[in-house]
Amino acid sequence: MIQIHNPARVLPLTSLQKFALGSAWSMVGRLMLLIAVASMAFSMLVGEYSALSSITKARDSWYSAGQLADLELRFTPAPNQSAPRFDELPGLTDSMSRQVLPGRTKLTGADDLALTVISSDSVWTGSRLNILTPLEGTLLTRDDESGALIDQGMANYHSVGVGDSLDIEVGGTTRTVTVRGIVRDPEFLIAPLNPSLFISAKDSMGVVYLPPSSQTVNSVVFNFEPGQDLDAARQSVLDAAAAQHLSGAYALEREEQFAYQYVEKNLDVFGVVIPLMVLVGALSAAFVSMFLSAQWIARERKSIAVLLVQGHRPIAVARAYVLPYMWLVVWTILVGLLGSVLVGRAFLENFASSVGLPSVPFVLDPVVIAIGCVGTLVVYGLGAALAFAGIFRMSPRDAMTRTVDTGHGGRIRGAWLGALVSSTTARFSVRNVQRNLWVSALTVLAIAIGFGLTAAYSLSYSSVIATSRSAVDGNEWDLTVDFVQPQAKAQAAALMGEAGVSEWTPVIKTVAQAAKGSVIENLMVGGFDPQNTWHKVTLIEGSDISDSDPDGVVMEAGLAHRLALEPGDVLTVNAAGTKHEARVVGIMSSALPGEVRSTLDFASSLTGSDLFSGVLVKASPGAIASTTDALNSESGVQQALSKDEIVKLIVASSSQITALLWLGALTSIAVALLFVGACLGYTILERRREYSLLSLLGFRNGAIRCTVVMEASLLGLAGIVIAFPVAWLVSRLLNERISDAWFNIDTQLSAQPFLVTFLPGLVLLPLAALPLAQWVLRASDPGNRERGIG
Repeated sequence: MIQIHNPARVLPLTSLQKFALGSAWSMVGRLMLLIAVASMAFSMLVGEYSALSSITKARDSWYSAGQLADLELRFTPAPNQSAPRFDELPGLTDSMSRQVLPGRTKLTGADDLALTVISSDSVWTGSRLNILTPLEGTLLTRDDESGALIDQGMANYHSVGVGDSLDIEVGGTTRTVTVRGIVRDPEFLIAPLNPSLFISAKDSMGVVYLPPSSQTVNSVVFNFEPGQDLDAARQSVLDAAAAQHLSGAYALEREEQFAYQYVEKNLDVFGVVIPLMVLVGALSAAFVSMFLSAQWIARERKSIAVLLVQGHRPIAVARAYVLPYMWLVVWTILVGLLGSVLVGRAFLENFASSVGLPSVPFVLDPVVIAIGCVGTLVVYGLGAALAFAGIFRMSPRDAMTRTVDTGHGGRIRGAWLGALVSSTTARFSVRNVQRNLWVSALTVLAIAIGFGLTAAYSLSYSSVIATSRSAVDGNEWDLTVDFVQPQAKAQAAALMGEAGVSEWTPVIKTVAQAAKGSVIENLMVGGFDPQNTWHKVTLIEGSDISDSDPDGVVMEAGLAHRLALEPGDVLTVNAAGTKHEARVVGIMSSALPGEVRSTLDFASSLTGSDLFSGVLVKASPGAIASTTDALNSESGVQQALSKDEIVKLIVASSSQITALLWLGALTSIAVALLFVGACLGYTILERRREYSLLSLLGFRNGAIRCTVVMEASLLGLAGIVIAFPVAWLVSRLLNERISDAWFNIDTQLSAQPFLVTFLPGLVLLPLAALPLAQWVLRASDPGNRERGIG
């Protein structure tokens, strides 16, 4: 017999405590698997939530250090208008006037890039509002008239660096500037997108910062004293704007601005996948803890019976087992803390890079650590409770006996199996699975959950990509075109004629505000021709826009939820200083916060003109590339993009979701392997005496190995069959949560997610059984009197 040294002998403990520790040491391999599963769950909880906490804390610190404005006023400047003054506003601490204009630039080896060009004092040292933090290079000097700064997204995604020269088209003129520095702007923390595209395409726009312009300003940002009522401040700003005859004035609080909401929406996505992953890890740990605890006590039933015969009370024996459970808790927390750092950094770096956030320092959250410690105690407490229940139910007589099934059911199954299967190895494998059905069922369930979850993440990943592609492919237009400045119908027709475009429909894009009670939301309104609905949206409720209801609008689901609006409700829209009544006719899925779809007539009433912001173009498949080039060469066009280019932008912009799904899949694979290893190990090793008996009866080692491998394969096949519905249901749940935070995801079945998960599983499970078979063959038989084969 192999003698295993019990390290508890040298410890100053009671005999019962030494027995309990020695009992744990005798199955240290399986308990290490338990520690691995539980510490993985701890790492997922602490690491991922600490990563989320690190991001939110970094975001808040960047907002604070950058003095992000509390309020912004936008208006339409009049010719020769003097700079507005707001010095007398109550509670005002700082204000800054600036000019914000759309523009574009041609990058080497790439298409034109849409720009937001901001001219303000922030490019100089000493700014006290919306402070630009240089990451590379320097801020501008006051005598530098040819220098410019760019945001970090433009540097990271479009390879623009310090010293590069840019030709910027802005305000009807072309200006050549040299990049002096790359900055972090609290207003654009993540890679900015071009909101005029009406798709979530991060890094589809660059931000360029120039010194204050001699031209009139169209934006003023404000900071107020802490505790100031911002609703009252907004009204005072609008009153002051009206007194100075600023036309089309509207004010936005920080939380209402598109750039701020886009940051929040991306952070919401990070919080979607985490809870499910943590829940899976916690349930796996609890399941394995209870499973191994039950087999632990069953394995030690004879030794416990001896202790009971010697007069030890069951409660004393149970108390002794508390010590090894506490050791398990300590080791789980220590290993889990190390894993938390690795998991947290991986998630943090992956998410930050996918959305274009600056580098975020990872810090473990002590509150989350405390929650993880409590969760670990609960996980092991469930296992200990099951073990203690077995001890309290045990009597010396029951513990010293073991019932072997010799009833007619076993003989009938054996006869039926012998008639159908001629191979002795196959009969033993099937019979082993049948003999202890609850153990086999738990092992099959472990395999199904492990591989099903991995397939679910992979299925959700493919669904996100497929939904993104189908959302664009379903449109009837081939190109979307944005103008530098709004164009009249005749101007747009002339521009399209010069580019050789014959089929086009206009679009009017503008911003407005909607209020319901104390809730005020910023709207991104897109006006389309109801007779040429080439641009399709995914409706969740209600219907699309129509000529019969010119004031009807379709709202993004998150916006409708925040305003508590449903189809049929009426809302007031404020734009250009006037109020307009609109009726909600539908709710749509959109990745852009605040998106609203309306008729051309309604959008025109908001802007107060019939000028078009852009057009949608149809072109023959062979002429799409040449038409795109022709449109982009027009000075009046800011950007022309084809469907293929937009699909690439959407897929890239979904990387924060897809990257998290891939990390979730990798994590679930690790949990699945540990989970399956614990259950499969118990299933096979519990029958080591039976395999030793087969060896004594003359069976070759190869036949015994085949029996073990076939048993594992049968369990794997059964588990993978059940894994199909598990993957489908979990993927549906995951996609629903992503849809709540991002855009509507359709769960689309495809073979690839299942093939890449289940086929390797069918190969790995038999391979994983080979070391177990070898261990069974090496282990000596402690006594063949206890016979369990059938």
